[in-house]
Amino acid sequence: GVGVVVHSYTGLDKARFSKISEGMGAQFEGISVLSNADAESGTIAVTVSKALTSKIKAGDLVNKIAALAGGKGGGRPDMAMAGGSDVNALPAALASVKQFVNERVN
Repeated sequence: GVGVVVHSYTGLDKARFSKISEGMGAQFEGISVLSNADAESGTIAVTVSKALTSKIKAGDLVNKIAALAGGKGGGRPDMAMAGGSDVNALPAALASVKQFVNERVN
């Protein structure tokens, strides 16, 4: 019953990526996980609707994903960002989102 969006970008500048992730948080009721990677590193942004923050915190989710991609992060219960140094591990890390959300929400 919870909407989850996971999407990857490549090569966006930091300002553009931040604007996109903030827009998702403002417009989407659910959980969004966005990543942006270049050849050397990746950035992960997670937004969680305020109605869901009692079940899942953006910071917990972003840290789970980032740990799998060689990084760490933090933020508020409804919005968090992280960096990761292992760009090759990012797709598998993003694939873990569904299981993490199911464990927390169901």
